[in-house]
Amino acid sequence: MESAKVRAMQHFLSDIVWEEGRILSRYQGMVCDDLGDSDGVLIFDESGFVRKRVTI
Repeated sequence: MESAKVRAMQHFLSDIVWEEGRILSRYQGMVCDDLGDSDGVLIFDESGFVRKRVTI
């Protein structure tokens, strides 16, 4: 039964025709409702994560 769930999820993510504009608009509205402010700015800064250095 577990493989049926995986196949259903794969179908949902890869075969369904997505309406990106509607999804993005709804997501932006949800973010605005939770975090929105007329003078606000939302900044993502990933500098707090230590990066693993690879030497060659």
